[in-house]
Amino acid sequence: MKNRRYGKFRLGDYTASWGVIALWLLFSIAALALALPRWMLLTCAFFLFCIGALYIVVTEVIPLPEEPIVLDYVVSIVAVLIMVPVLIFGIFCAVVQFALWCRPIVLTENEMVQGLIFKRRYAKTDITGIGIAPLYSKTRVAQGYTQHGVYAVTGPYDKELIHELGIAGICLASWFRAFWKPNTGQMPDSVCLIVYKLERYSVLKEWLGQAPEE
Repeated sequence: MKNRRYGKFRLGDYTASWGVIALWLLFSIAALALALPRWMLLTCAFFLFCIGALYIVVTEVIPLPEEPIVLDYVVSIVAVLIMVPVLIFGIFCAVVQFALWCRPIVLTENEMVQGLIFKRRYAKTDITGIGIAPLYSKTRVAQGYTQHGVYAVTGPYDKELIHELGIAGICLASWFRAFWKPNTGQMPDSVCLIVYKLERYSVLKEWLGQAPEE
């Protein structure tokens, strides 16, 4: 059988699908064992799904059977014009999402480097403030969102503004400062967010040559 859409069901006809499922299960077990973030699991699983689906589409859906009918031509055309571009776009989105969210911090002698693929560099002399603040605004904190994170900023440093808008709000506002500005306080030039790693605050203070807190 040269085309899996015809004939009796055989496990071997779905080797690519079983491979993607096995990889997803393997990564799920590894993610649970290593306590990786949920978004990382979902992003990698989506990436594997798109890769596997693209392989299946290219090797099994697009090729025509020995005696094609009209429906076979329609399926092949739809696969080429719609399914392949969508899956390629999905792979691209998964890579970009991983690159933007998986941003470990590396401290060198004179600068802070954030990210694996799309790196951002902060000179030690440019960092004007560090601290711990809620990830979300005071309104969200009042609603029960009390998660905190570590941040470092360059440019104007308004600690009260960061606590008012939250670290996530400050990041968003700094990206769109040309279109929106808060009523009070000056927006920092850039914000380096170190989420869920509160112990890095003391590391940053030591790196900047500041006395540790009592």
